[in-house]
Amino acid sequence: MLPHLPDTYGDYPIYETNTCALSYVLDQPDRFHILGSTVCEKQNHCPAAQRALCEKGEPAPPVNEDSITAHLEKLGVTQVRWSWDPASKTLTFLAPIPTAPANNLAQCAYGSGQRPTRMITTGPGRPPAASR
Repeated sequence: MLPHLPDTYGDYPIYETNTCALSYVLDQPDRFHILGSTVCEKQNHCPAAQRALCEKGEPAPPVNEDSITAHLEKLGVTQVRWSWDPASKTLTFLAPIPTAPANNLAQCAYGSGQRPTRMITTGPGRPPAASR
């Protein structure tokens, strides 16, 4: 539905993501690295001035095994084995993790291609090819 609203409302800003709407209202760059993502390019309909402001914001931090380990430690998720596939940007857990850290990681995953784009929890009988 959102992709067709700009046809009806012209230059009116329309957002799929709350963080982008807040960035627009507060006249700030995107802090959650949505810029350049599919949501940014295909679903959000924001003014050119806002996109320019977002382009001046901080770049997304790189995602690699070290940054994932540090983030999981910060969230208190240290006992669950996991694997990272940089090609598909998939973070796989070999056991369930608590809801709060899962929500935090999902928020990170929602951003640009620099962030994980998928998280998978598998049972002990179906481990991924490489795990930590």
